[in-house]
Amino acid sequence: DPNRALVAITASADASEPQAALPAHAEPPPRPERPWLGNVAPVRVRKLFFSEQPENPDDPNSPTRFFMTLDGETPKPFDPHSDVPDITVRQGDVEDWIIENRSMELHDFHIHQLHFQLLDWSGVAVNEPFLRDTVNVPYYNSRMLKYPSVRLRMDFRDPNIVGTFVYHCHVLEHEDGGMMGRIKVVPRDAASSTKPPNQQKGEL
Repeated sequence: DPNRALVAITASADASEPQAALPAHAEPPPRPERPWLGNVAPVRVRKLFFSEQPENPDDPNSPTRFFMTLDGETPKPFDPHSDVPDITVRQGDVEDWIIENRSMELHDFHIHQLHFQLLDWSGVAVNEPFLRDTVNVPYYNSRMLKYPSVRLRMDFRDPNIVGTFVYHCHVLEHEDGGMMGRIKVVPRDAASSTKPPNQQKGEL
């Protein structure tokens, strides 16, 4: 990733006045409309995992197939022609998602349309005062006692979030190779969210 010149700045005593300027005393930002995400209890917990395998298991040099799967389901590549969501969520809910990496390659979880709070990174509790839409999930090796993972608090409270969008690995080769899922957020008064298999409310 080489360095790239983005802009050249030249100082001049007779330069014209700038078209815009920051105010000397900025107004404080408005109070948030909703409680801080980290203070909201999740209504359910889901676990998803990254995995991959060679297209031809007998040929390690064959193209790699990439998957992002709900725990308990069989890995399959993303089908861009399908309109069936992998996950259905109700607007207004807050969920915890645990994302495991079961492959020997780093993956980068990303989701459209919303932000999340990172709560745990590979077993280390995190208390970040900001939200993300992307986070690295470390790779697995055979010496580890468990798969690397992150725990994320997912925010579906915005009323404008209703609709269908995707989550995926943010590495272009991986998402194009099938490491992606489709999520549908239904209106708050619609049917309840799909429940992850073998998981109770608020716990694994």
